[in-house]
Formats: sequence, C-alpha cells, structure tokens
Amino acid sequence: MRRFPHRPPIPDATEAKLREKTEVIFQVPAGDARKETARQVYGVSRQSQWFQPVVTALRSLCGPGELCMYCSSNEPSQVEHYRPIAVFPEHAMEYHNYLWSCDICNRTYKGGRFPPNTEPGERILNPLEDDVWEHFFIEEQFGRLLCRVDPATSERLPRAISTCEVVGIDRENVQLKRVNRYRNLRRDAARMLVEFQEGSLNVVALKSEITTWRSEPFQADIADYFLNGPGRSKEPFKSVLIAAGELVS
Repeated sequence: MRRFPHRPPIPDATEAKLREKTEVIFQVPAGDARKETARQVYGVSRQSQWFQPVVTALRSLCGPGELCMYCSSNEPSQVEHYRPIAVFPEHAMEYHNYLWSCDICNRTYKGGRFPPNTEPGERILNPLEDDVWEHFFIEEQFGRLLCRVDPATSERLPRAISTCEVVGIDRENVQLKRVNRYRNLRRDAARMLVEFQEGSLNVVALKSEITTWRSEPFQADIADYFLNGPGRSKEPFKSVLIAAGELVS
C-alpha cells in the first residue's frame, strides 16, 4: 500500500448512470435477491462504454506502472469493491467504493471478506481514504510491512492487522520485491549523495534524480515511504533530501 492523491471527479453523465443503476438495485428487496441483482448490474455495467471513465479515473491515481492500490507490487486489472457486493450490494455502483486492484489481492485474498461484517477484526484500510503510514512502517532488512503499535496499549493497530490478514499485502513475493527495491533505492541515493558532495552533481541534477526515483513504476510504496513519508528520516535518504532542499537539517 501507499498514499494516493484525492479521488478525481468523473463526468456528470457517468455519475448519473451510476445513480440510475443504484436505484435499480434498491428496487429489489434486501437479501440474496438484491445481492444477485447487484452482481448482474455491475457485471453488465463494467463492460459498458459509459463505465470507462471510472476505470480511467482509478488508473490515473496509480501513477507510472499503475501498480495495485493494495500491494503496490502487481499490475492491476480489476475494479475492486472496497465494500464487497456480497456484503454491501447497495454500494455496488458507487464510485467512492471502487479501487484499482490486482487479481491476487482482489480475488485470491480479499474476495467477499470485510471484517467485522464477515469475521472478527477491524475494518481494513482503504488506500484512497486512509494514510497507510499511520498504520504501517517498512522494515528494511527483509522488506516487511510491519504493523505500528498503539502507544497506549502496546498492541499492534487492529486495522493494520486486518488489512494484512484479509488482503495479503505482506505476502512473501511482495516482501522480496520490496526489499530489492529498497536496496536499489538506497544504493542509488548513496551514490548520488557522494557525487553531490564531491561536486560532480549539482542541485538541479539531484532533484531530477529524486523525481525519477519517485516516478519509477516498480514497488511504488518504497519510494513513497522513504522519499515522501516517515522513512525520510533514514539515511542516506535524509541527507539526499536535505541536499536537494526538501528537508531542513
């Protein structure tokens, strides 16, 4: 996971169409019939041309490489219902309920799970609404995404626990990609810092390198954490950002 810009608006005509489809769902009595209607309405709508601005808006949020909003590792291909249709059919056609996700996060792991409605636990994090770094930090040695601890209770934050368990965002192959990206970024940052200190790299060039690191499509959560988030206090990133004028020493 990583932090995202605000959800962009979609055309008024698309919003109107989504509301129209939501009304169709609400016309069916609550229960299994409404859930089945919601699945059918969404399935047909997803293939319709009028729905494409929704996909375009979600894809635009993901940045270069359009990595999954959950794992920040795989290429997404699916509109994911944050509140699943199997539990919340009324939200099946609501734009604010949509995310852009890979098949592994969406189907292999999350599916229709949504604690506490489907199982014990706290509500999972929404990548477009919650600040992921308030709930997690990245452990550098193995690339793990570790839950932060509540200082009042010394217990891991419950929403972080649920998100890891339900969506599988810290699965082993994601850890491996994450730690490799971290090592590469740390190596590049250390090299650029030496070149800057030796005078062979000026501030403009250093800023350009930092911009490139932030926009690289592979493992975007590493760049967000160490260049934009709490990891900026770690070396060599701290010194690089100070040299570029983005941090005060």
